Amino acid sequence: MRVAEREAAEAFGADRSHFVAGGTTMANQIVPRSLTRRGDAVLVDGNCHKSVINGLVMTGATPVFMRPNRNGQGLIGPVRASELAPETVRARIARHPLVRPGVRPAAAVLTNPACDGAMYRVGAAIERLGASTDAILVDGAWISHAPFHTLLAAGAAMRYQMYCAR
Repeated sequence: MRVAEREAAEAFGADRSHFVAGGTTMANQIVPRSLTRRGDAVLVDGNCHKSVINGLVMTGATPVFMRPNRNGQGLIGPVRASELAPETVRARIARHPLVRPGVRPAAAVLTNPACDGAMYRVGAAIERLGASTDAILVDGAWISHAPFHTLLAAGAAMRYQMYCAR
């Protein structure tokens, strides 16, 4: 397993890689459980997989949902860039009935691509959210091959430095 993890890290251009035997569902629970605790607020893309919510429930963190964009044909896309702006995040947190006023979100979770295949400009999204939270998880399970595809590589979260201030 160690050899395979080293080879995966090399292929993805990472310092190291860890395999999760429970698939993405388990990974989406491990990350929130390692970054959050009871009472934390977590910004969550409305496209997220239910396993993200399960992980937050296990820790007692409160999801603060960001509404995904829907185009004229009804396709669901990423959260609008304006929703990721610090002032919008602060206002969303302030309005949430289960979050203490002035709380800084412990983490943010984006799903890339969105349910209908539209992709974030991951670098821009990370840059915007970085001002509002200490950690950003980009769930890219639906497009793990993106770094190896010339047209999709720019949207692959694995291209960006891991962002975690904790």
